[in-house]
Amino acid sequence: MEIEAAVRAGRDISELEGAQLYFDHLEACIQAAVSRQGGDPSVEQLLEELDRSAVLRGLSKAGLEALLVSKTRHLVKGRRALATERAKRDRISRRRVDFALWFLPAGERGHYSQEWHAEMAVMPSREAARFSLNLLVRAPRSGLTLHLQKIFGRLVA
Repeated sequence: MEIEAAVRAGRDISELEGAQLYFDHLEACIQAAVSRQGGDPSVEQLLEELDRSAVLRGLSKAGLEALLVSKTRHLVKGRRALATERAKRDRISRRRVDFALWFLPAGERGHYSQEWHAEMAVMPSREAARFSLNLLVRAPRSGLTLHLQKIFGRLVA
């Protein structure tokens, strides 16, 4: 079995070609064992469930351990990548808002900065990105309107 060979060689299972297939089958076996046992299964019960699987049949205790550790590492890497992507998107959104503020009159920037950043703080990351893009697109017109209001009063439409 490929997993057992990787364990003997000291390789990370997540680097194997069929790693995602192994992870998916492991998850299915864990869910089946939980359903069958009515709670958290023991290692032996999980190994019995794995023997029912065509893909993971005959997996040793060491192989199961290595597969669980590798799956955990794989999940952590995925979460880190997601967090990095989210942080990058949030940083870009803040920059868009900061750039949009330059179109507004200097006296209005502080007020709008607080308002827009507070608005984005309560939004999910993707929604905040759309919001900041819309602000940036509309900023020149909004800035022009505010500048004209200062010059001509409240009559500007």
